[in-house]
Amino acid sequence: MVLALAYVLLLAGAGLSSAARISPLLKQKADELSASRITAEPIISFLVQLNPPAVPVAHRLTRRELLTEAEHAAHGEELHRLLRRDAQILGAPVRNALASTETRSKVKFVKQYEISNTFVVDAPYSVVEQLAKLPEVESITPNFDFKVNLPKPEITTAKERRQTTTFQWNIQNVNATAAYNRGFTGGGLRYANADSGVQWDHPFLKSIYAGTQPNGAVNHNYAWFDGVRRNIDGGTSSRCPFAGTTPCDDNGHGTHTMSSAVGLQGVGVAFGARWMACRNMNAGNGRPEYYLNCLNWILAPTDVNGNNANATLRPHAVGNSYGCPSEELCNASTFDTALANLNTAGVFMSVSAGNSGPSCSTITDPPANEGNTIVVAALTQANALASYSSRGPVTGKSKGVDLAAPGSSVRGAYPNNSTMSLSGTSMASPHVGGAAILIAQACPKLQRDVTKIKTLLFNTAKPLFATNGCGGDTSTTRPNNSFGYGLINIGAAIASCTAA
Repeated sequence: MVLALAYVLLLAGAGLSSAARISPLLKQKADELSASRITAEPIISFLVQLNPPAVPVAHRLTRRELLTEAEHAAHGEELHRLLRRDAQILGAPVRNALASTETRSKVKFVKQYEISNTFVVDAPYSVVEQLAKLPEVESITPNFDFKVNLPKPEITTAKERRQTTTFQWNIQNVNATAAYNRGFTGGGLRYANADSGVQWDHPFLKSIYAGTQPNGAVNHNYAWFDGVRRNIDGGTSSRCPFAGTTPCDDNGHGTHTMSSAVGLQGVGVAFGARWMACRNMNAGNGRPEYYLNCLNWILAPTDVNGNNANATLRPHAVGNSYGCPSEELCNASTFDTALANLNTAGVFMSVSAGNSGPSCSTITDPPANEGNTIVVAALTQANALASYSSRGPVTGKSKGVDLAAPGSSVRGAYPNNSTMSLSGTSMASPHVGGAAILIAQACPKLQRDVTKIKTLLFNTAKPLFATNGCGGDTSTTRPNNSFGYGLINIGAAIASCTAA
């Protein structure tokens, strides 16, 4: 079966011209470096995306009921095994080309990602041209860094800074307290984020960190991974080391978003869950390689050194609060494939709509413009759409937003054991990821069923309507391009699934 798939891949790429597969940004970068350096062949970092298999991996999995933890574990392990086998066989032409006498001395770095069947390569532009001739190659795009637009801390009052055990307004607005009243807080489940890192020993987070053992000892393996593994081109320095083996947050954004999903002391939705994290930004800069490192780890977590992958330890839900500035930098095929495989693995993923509002059609960046994510808009405390929240429609999608959640002046954990209020769709996304955790605990039959949890959240959301006309929306359109199906209602979702 796999050999046949490889042959189909060969035929699928045979009619494409090699030049059409190469992003023009790579040639531009190579020319710029050649003009400024003595060497005639400067090294550039790029992604090589293979054509997809004719039969998606989801169609080759053993059919299971997926009602028990053992079945969930077996499903995740089989998926990971199939993806690794596909990568090994279908990626052979690229590996052979990179190891050839003509190119091997030029290649400085190679890594393959099974989650998307993508290679990251550091080599001269001449190697780009060689690889583009392979019919198995779909595209070659940059692995350049870019600035991520992260929210800035807000000035808060002494009352807001004071720690409290009461539930914050945002937790109440999503009706999470109805779940708590029934004993559901996320216990026994795992939540992850891929962000700027996390202060793991923050008082709101330490005791529920997946690396914190019952006896108080700490083991970061399978609970933390630093996706910023190397200094590729002498980029921006950070307070966090490369490939760090202890959780670190050089910005504060990741600590805050994690606390909104699972934090203690009234700031987190699913405060009974255990959390794990991957750093995919370096001093506020993102890069496709960092993102892929984390997505690959979420599919099958490893120890802190990236070894001994164990898909049974993958999280149940993930909140992503970042974007990539253009399709050229974050290849649509690469990230849509990765997200589709996470869906198949039963990992629920919510993502931020972006902060480019109030105009229509401002959801432009991956992963929010991909088809395999739940896109979340930001609301104020009064449940009005935040002015900065990006709106749809998105080309190729029926709408731009799926759900809405609190995002303005949300208080949460911040480095140095502090708290801070932040505003952005980054703050909204973790509420939906946390909601998925509570639903999965309340209704175990829905665990690892991304489609059913998503549908439940859609059907039970509080309708919110827009008058901006985005995508032809009227005052009664639902879902619409501003709020999607509306504000998540965790209590209603759990009442619905437990009654079924």
